[in-house]
Amino acid sequence: MDSQIRFLGGTYIGYGAALCWTSYDIRERQLALNILLAGLALGGIGRAISAGIFGWGFPWVQRATITEIVVPPLVYWFGSCKYV
Repeated sequence: MDSQIRFLGGTYIGYGAALCWTSYDIRERQLALNILLAGLALGGIGRAISAGIFGWGFPWVQRATITEIVVPPLVYWFGSCKYV
């Protein structure tokens, strides 16, 4: 379990850095931002499918899943309204 937490910590730091990089110039880097947001939403959908099969496990997993599914489309929609 410790190695999984360390792996995910490193992954999330890299993912956060990539999101920060794309958000500094959304007009120029919109494709990269859309790819990152799609990956986040697909990860949330995969987590929801897994929870449907095996159960939620820890209580925070359900909140994380909802965030991963709801936030990326909102960011995309608000970004499209403002920058496109």
